[in-house]
Amino acid sequence: MPLHGAWLGDYRRSKRKALTSAVLVVLGTAMLVLILLAAQFKENTESLQEAMQTQLYETSARLRVALDEYETVIELMAIDIEENPDDPVEHYRFEAATAYEVMPGFQAINWVGPDGTIEIVYPPEGNAGALGANLNQVVPAAAAFQNALATGETHASEVLTLLQGGRGFALYRPVTWNGELVGVVNAVFKVEEFFGRFLGDQIGERYILRVLDDEQLVLETSDSSAVDKLDGIVARQEVGFAYQSWTLVLLPRDELINAYRSQFAGGILLTGVIVLILGVLTYVLILRHQRVKLSEKRFRDLSGLLPDMVIEADRDFVVTYMNKLAMDTLGYDSASLREGIDLLHILVRDDEIPLVRRQYEAIGPGRSMKQVRKILMRDGGLSSCDVTVGAIHDTNGGFSGVRCVVRDISDILDAERKLRRLATTNEVTNLPNRKLFLDILSFEFRKARNHNAGIWLVALDVDHFKEINEAKGHAIGDQFLRETGERLDRLCDKVGFVASMGADEFAVLITEQMDDERFNEFIGQVNAELNQPVPIDQDEPLKLGVSMGYAHYPEDADSAEQLFTHATAALYSAKAQGGGVQQGFTAEISSKLIKRKTREEELKQALVRDEFVLFYQPLVDARGGELVGAEALIRWQHPTEGLVGPFEFIPLAEELGLIDDIGAWAVRAATAQLADWNSIGHKLHVSVNVSAKQLDQGRLGMDVASALAEYKVHPSDLWLEITESLLMKDVDKATRTLDWLKQQGISIAIDDFGTGYSSLAYLNRLPIDVLKIDRSFVAPSGTSAGDTRVTESIIDLARNLSMDTVAEGVETVQQRNYLISRGCNVQQGYLFSRPIPAMDFELILQRGLEEIIEQD
Repeated sequence: MPLHGAWLGDYRRSKRKALTSAVLVVLGTAMLVLILLAAQFKENTESLQEAMQTQLYETSARLRVALDEYETVIELMAIDIEENPDDPVEHYRFEAATAYEVMPGFQAINWVGPDGTIEIVYPPEGNAGALGANLNQVVPAAAAFQNALATGETHASEVLTLLQGGRGFALYRPVTWNGELVGVVNAVFKVEEFFGRFLGDQIGERYILRVLDDEQLVLETSDSSAVDKLDGIVARQEVGFAYQSWTLVLLPRDELINAYRSQFAGGILLTGVIVLILGVLTYVLILRHQRVKLSEKRFRDLSGLLPDMVIEADRDFVVTYMNKLAMDTLGYDSASLREGIDLLHILVRDDEIPLVRRQYEAIGPGRSMKQVRKILMRDGGLSSCDVTVGAIHDTNGGFSGVRCVVRDISDILDAERKLRRLATTNEVTNLPNRKLFLDILSFEFRKARNHNAGIWLVALDVDHFKEINEAKGHAIGDQFLRETGERLDRLCDKVGFVASMGADEFAVLITEQMDDERFNEFIGQVNAELNQPVPIDQDEPLKLGVSMGYAHYPEDADSAEQLFTHATAALYSAKAQGGGVQQGFTAEISSKLIKRKTREEELKQALVRDEFVLFYQPLVDARGGELVGAEALIRWQHPTEGLVGPFEFIPLAEELGLIDDIGAWAVRAATAQLADWNSIGHKLHVSVNVSAKQLDQGRLGMDVASALAEYKVHPSDLWLEITESLLMKDVDKATRTLDWLKQQGISIAIDDFGTGYSSLAYLNRLPIDVLKIDRSFVAPSGTSAGDTRVTESIIDLARNLSMDTVAEGVETVQQRNYLISRGCNVQQGYLFSRPIPAMDFELILQRGLEEIIEQD
């Protein structure tokens, strides 16, 4: 019988046998108890599992952040030493002292010679035992050390016994100059001290944390005999770093298990029923056991189809077996196996063979060694592979060979390198991006402060770059940015770092010591170079100016963040002067920054302190003076400055991301006021101004719907006013939001119509009810010399599109009468009333406007 048929027949027989037994017991009793207990058991189990997984995610995230920070420090140390090759050891001493001071947690930061000997330990106290040791002779450390040399990147060791005492792990980062190995930066951490820095209190109170390196126990926060009593209640999380990985395992403590089980005390009443269910469970377990046995048999039959290379060798490391994938990938065949293949020749360089042989022979039972290696093909080619090696032992426990599982990870490594580059490099200019630059700035700032040195930070912005993108297209714009970045990089090659900060902004960090005269000379060179035409356009070379702002430590800043903020503020000041200006940070700019920061904090507190108020300006049917509505106008009741108009704080609110909250407040306040007026018999509508940011961010619809529902106001009584010029910035997005509002019955008005040059096609697409004629077009109305053509065109356009019109800024009887004659009857302006508080507006509601409007 074929393999598949035999397996399927066995499976069907075992299934029939188990099902027959189960049916006899389950019917009548089992389902009742299962229905009662299953739901509660599942809910509590899932809650416990979810809580454990959440705790483990938080713990592993803190671990990942800590590991990334230390790996970044070692990487920056090595880069800085490579950039100063004259005396790498002296630079190491300075970098090690700096890193040890600013990043507590290191046990030691060592300097290792090219031959693997630890030449210097820092600090010497407590670490003298490691001095002079050769890492190639320390089996657990040698693998990571050799991997670091092979790849040129930072590698972490497995957990090992430290030469200075205790257990720990280490990072190795090679330092090279012109392709030659100068030495290795070696950071050492003690396990208990490292983990003690980030483990939370809840770990010890509720859970037991195990940290495993492969299957080796690295750390356990507590020992308990009850941790395995709840089958399946365990959380696992892998944490990878520097080509090494740990497994974090979280288990519940005895107390948590007891609390969990106590929730099922009521189940004791169902003990009799549970005895019957045990019969069912017995048959289920039999079936499960049979399935497992059949699955194991089937897995053995299918093991030849593994997607990994499998290689076995004897005690002399002569290959005895290769699966088909290994033969095809490496280029060997059966004849090659018979002739004899040296496994170590495939896996390692000739000079590494003695060391690696000892490493493999030292692998204990049940253990394995993971490495990333360049595998040698039969044709001489190399491929990056993930190699897992386990030792084969005889019945007496003696070494009798090795078994290797090899996976080609060339594509994965290429993708990781690409992702790493994308994460730290600007895609257009290939320069460091904002994130990497800020890390470099922070590191260099600490160095300068510790060394009593100065650094300059220059922020640059290409003037009028937007015009290139609009006129020439983004492809030409990107070429222009690349050329600009290359010029800056050439100029700053010897003096500091250059980065693309996004869009058309660049930054230069100058670490070379420059006095004011030398710096001004350098700025002049940058300005002259960047003002040279860029020959990338077929029609004519592109030429743009550049604005620069700069700040200097220690004169202008006390921190890296402040230095960046002050250089950026100087750049904004330069841009405000029209561009093409080089502006240093000054006391005046500092004063403006302080004022702005104060304004920002005041505005953030304004909502909390309820400092906003609404004023109302009447909308009048001018033919008879009937009040038909009001426009709600927001004001800021500043505690010291009095009333502040919207033009002074709305742009800042949009920039700070507060406009949604302020806009929501205005909608709610206006709706609440409208509800009060409706309740005392006054029927009118209220219009509220909406900013373009509220349309962009998508909250407007929810805010309006919530306010209408809470105050039980009819949607038709609420108008929303959007300024025409802002509306035209993204018509498609605005249309979607306004369509939804229109479907709810809310009226939409375009404010200041005629000033935004909107397309008639867009106007016809948008769900607009009212056009509000801007005051600049109303002013000439009613005068003999006034040009009223725009006003008349707007009124005619609205009539043809079945829209209403409202005239703003009506100040004279002549203007009122002229607009009435043209069919624009609803008007607002100082002729009727200025914007006034709600209490004053109620007096108008009670008296009417007859005493205000002059009748003809």
